[in-house]
Amino acid sequence: MYESTDSFLKDLKKKLRREFNALSVTAFDELNIVTARKKATAMFDRLLKNNEKSYEKIAEDAYIYALLLLGDESLQAKARKKHIAPKKMVQTVLKEYNSVTGYLYYPEAERKRMRLVEEMMTARTFRDRDHYRKTLKTAANVWYTQSSQYAITLEDEVLLKVWKDAGIKEAMWVTERDNRVCPECHALDGKVFPIDAFPQKPHYNCRCRRIPITGGKRSRSSSS
Repeated sequence: MYESTDSFLKDLKKKLRREFNALSVTAFDELNIVTARKKATAMFDRLLKNNEKSYEKIAEDAYIYALLLLGDESLQAKARKKHIAPKKMVQTVLKEYNSVTGYLYYPEAERKRMRLVEEMMTARTFRDRDHYRKTLKTAANVWYTQSSQYAITLEDEVLLKVWKDAGIKEAMWVTERDNRVCPECHALDGKVFPIDAFPQKPHYNCRCRRIPITGGKRSRSSSS
């Protein structure tokens, strides 16, 4: 699970390096509020489009994975009847409030763009090249983190939708069961929850998995 997300993030690192390196070589003499806005807007537009395209691939791969976990052909057939296009699923997730990030995807992207422009102009005013580089590095890291979280959220939501469409009523929370599992997730490990009331991930980059409960079988104790 999350192989598509890992592949996306590997490519995103390279793309962010190219995008922000291009900004880093901009001479202070070339920077003014109009130029900064144009450069930042063009870059964020490219990053948004790249994410959306990548998320569509992630959604489709998650759909196939969710079907495989169902196993039963009759359940798979039920899920396929209600399948929606990956693009629509992506837009649905991106327009919803995310309890982990605490914001809406597109409005927050615009705020990030505006903050970057402000920091660019601050660095220009004081001709502080170190501050400028730190600003760009921080902006790239924040974009990477948020992009990663939304990719994980998307995969999780696709899984639950497919299983709900197939008529599955419950799913199990499963951690990686290693020394990196946080206390919150450890407390949820092995518990079974209704599909319609499955807990949200408690923190960024949580890699806990959901497993559908088919045929009324439960391998671990439930939350009830």
